Amino acid sequence: MEFQTKFAITVTIVLIAITVTFGVLSCEQFSRTEESKDIAVNHNETRFTDTCQANDAQFLVDAALINYHEIALGQLANAKTKTPEILLMAQTLVDEHTKSMIDLKLLADKKNVTLPASGENDSKEANNKLLKLKGTAFDKAYSTVMVDEHEIAITKFENAIKNVMNDEIRDWASLMLPSLKMHLADAIKCQQKFSVK
Repeated sequence: MEFQTKFAITVTIVLIAITVTFGVLSCEQFSRTEESKDIAVNHNETRFTDTCQANDAQFLVDAALINYHEIALGQLANAKTKTPEILLMAQTLVDEHTKSMIDLKLLADKKNVTLPASGENDSKEANNKLLKLKGTAFDKAYSTVMVDEHEIAITKFENAIKNVMNDEIRDWASLMLPSLKMHLADAIKCQQKFSVK
């Protein structure tokens, strides 16, 4: 009888431990998923009442969304195309925007800025359009999206270099701008190649 009681208590403790562990993990996963653009923006607006700091934080949020978007679309292109130029451009974008995201997270942590945990919602529309395409139609559309997206990104980074108040954030934006311009040049070459066909 004593053995059964000890066994029952041990099983109960183990089950409680498992339940608590999964509960904590699922809450942690939920909170990461919930760390969307809106939540990051709200955290930053609450944290930074000074307009200049808030604007600097918003630029970092925008830069994170650009990185997430380029990584997601690059991964999609890697899966959908066989064209060497598109594969090279897509993999370059995935690699360089992933590195940029790592550097950006370090900078944001240092500046106490909350970044969105993903850019899933921002990438969904372009992703859905590209998912329906194949072959040359995909390559052409992907190139056009990359041209448009990089023109927008370059404008945001150039504005940040002029307007951001924090020196480290401005330096990071200045460091990233040449890569964005190179990505745009590559995208334009691909776009021109596929617009001829």
